[in-house]
Amino acid sequence: MARRRICGRVIISSAYKEKGILLWEKRKEKKRNDVEMKKKKKKEKKKKKKKKKKKKKKKKKKKEEEEEEEEEEEEEEEEEEEEEEEEEEDLLTAGRAKKEMPSMADTEAITFPPQVVGTTSP
Repeated sequence: MARRRICGRVIISSAYKEKGILLWEKRKEKKRNDVEMKKKKKKEKKKKKKKKKKKKKKKKKKKEEEEEEEEEEEEEEEEEEEEEEEEEEDLLTAGRAKKEMPSMADTEAITFPPQVVGTTSP
C-alpha cells in the first residue's frame, strides 16, 4: 500500500485516493439510485392500487346498473301482467253486462210507433 507518514499524518498516494473517492461516489450514487427506485416502486404500487380501486368501482357501478335494469324489467312485466288481468276482468264484467242488458242489435230491432207530441184528441 502506498502510504507514507509525514509528521504523524498518514498520506495516501493520489492513485489510491482517487480510487477511494470513486468508490465513495459509487456508493453514494448507488444509495441515491436505491432511494429513487424505492420512490418509483412506491409510486407504481400506488398507481396499481388506484387503478385496482377504480376498476373495482367501475365493476360495482356496472353491477348496480344491471340490477336497476333487472328491477325495471320486473316492474314492467308486473305492470303488463296487471294490465292483462284488468283486461280479462273487464271482458268478464262486459260479458256479464251483456247477459243482463240487451245488446244494441236487440234494441235496434225493437221499434216504437212515432208519437205526435202536442196534439189533442177530439
